[in-house]
Amino acid sequence: LVNNLVNGWFADSFQKIGKLFKSAADRPILTIIDDDTPSSEGINRLVGLCDELGVKCTFATLTRQFELHPEMPDTIKALERRGYHFVIHGYSQHPKYQDADNNVAICEDDLVRGLQDMHQAGAMDLKYWVTPFGAQSDTMKRLAKKWGMNCMITTKEGIETTKAEQGKWAITRCGLNRTDAESDITLEGLKGLVDECVSINGWILLCTHIANGWSDNNYSRFKDIVNYAKNAGCDIMPLNEAWNKRKPIYDFYENF
Repeated sequence: LVNNLVNGWFADSFQKIGKLFKSAADRPILTIIDDDTPSSEGINRLVGLCDELGVKCTFATLTRQFELHPEMPDTIKALERRGYHFVIHGYSQHPKYQDADNNVAICEDDLVRGLQDMHQAGAMDLKYWVTPFGAQSDTMKRLAKKWGMNCMITTKEGIETTKAEQGKWAITRCGLNRTDAESDITLEGLKGLVDECVSINGWILLCTHIANGWSDNNYSRFKDIVNYAKNAGCDIMPLNEAWNKRKPIYDFYENF
């Protein structure tokens, strides 16, 4: 009887449960990261849009903005409790990040100051670094490891889904247009990336940039691509949640 239970009903049940976990992990994912979020007003503007669409996003804000907008730490605390996510970006967009190999101390000081500010603001999961200027040198990699990052989120020339970054330490992101005059990729192009993501059960990081000022056109495009991704079968979730689902699959840290 015991053997029959172990080899029969239990085995069949565990196999079914395993399939459920696998299918959940394998669903395609879209993560929204707002880069350089400038103020509580900017944060709340995007949060209102995300709430309307029933999704959560991730914010990367430079902590020097706290000096201009002292209410931002309270905003961060409140939104983290609601499931929004804030990552480390740094204190400032210091130009020396673009030559980090020759300016290690300056870059590290900026990173550490940003980390300290975000900890004091109540951000709870600062294991992810959206690097200033998309910097991705070996020095940046060493700094990220030294200060306990799970990964770096960076930019590269061209548009790539993270499938192309499998096994590497840096995750790329594609961009929603920053202003009406400067479009990184068309809406149809973004839909094509979503289709590719769905076809490989992949993971796309969509970078928005509300700091540059959004128009009605930006909001419309944002709604269009989020709804398109949802209807295509993507789970839409903040970076930390997506990482926890995708880490076992892509295993970025092996080469980080």
